[in-house]
Amino acid sequence: MSANYQQSKSMLMPIEGGYAFPNNRKAGETYRGIDRRYHPTWKGWPLIDAFKRNNKIRAGQIINDAAIEAAVVDFYQKYWAQHGLQHIVHPTIAAMLFAFVVHEQYRAIRIINAVAAKLGEKKTNQYKITPEVAATLEKNDVAGYRLLRAAITAHYNNMTSDPNRASYIRNRVNVFPPTIVSAKKKSSFSWWPW
Repeated sequence: MSANYQQSKSMLMPIEGGYAFPNNRKAGETYRGIDRRYHPTWKGWPLIDAFKRNNKIRAGQIINDAAIEAAVVDFYQKYWAQHGLQHIVHPTIAAMLFAFVVHEQYRAIRIINAVAAKLGEKKTNQYKITPEVAATLEKNDVAGYRLLRAAITAHYNNMTSDPNRASYIRNRVNVFPPTIVSAKKKSSFSWWPW
């Protein structure tokens, strides 16, 4: 996997945490951000069930088990590729979009496409980030990042009935810098001696 994936995953994992099964959340049983209701066939669930039969598991716990960790890695690598995140070159944009797409999936893709459309891109796909959308975001990386960050914040602010919306902004937006430096390389080398 790419360096962008590795960096994005390393930023995502603290957001997603460990094991959760709180009764006061919309989400069901969750491990490392993988919700059992939406991903019931994930190959990590039987391993976690076996662990729970023999061990007490507490909220937030990260299970020290190589097979479970391999299942988490496999899940997120497939998720990254399935949603076209490998097309994003700028590491901060990639990490922010990965956190957003993991949390909001196709709603996130629609918002990302809307930002790309504001920047002039017309070729989009409702299920993943296209190479064209990624290229548009990369070409306009500073402005695109600013628009994406504002659109993601607005999305979470509009979730007025969700008591967790402030934590979404804190954990999925504010962990990223308010602005970025363009990744476009500018050479300071000159062929002319003067």
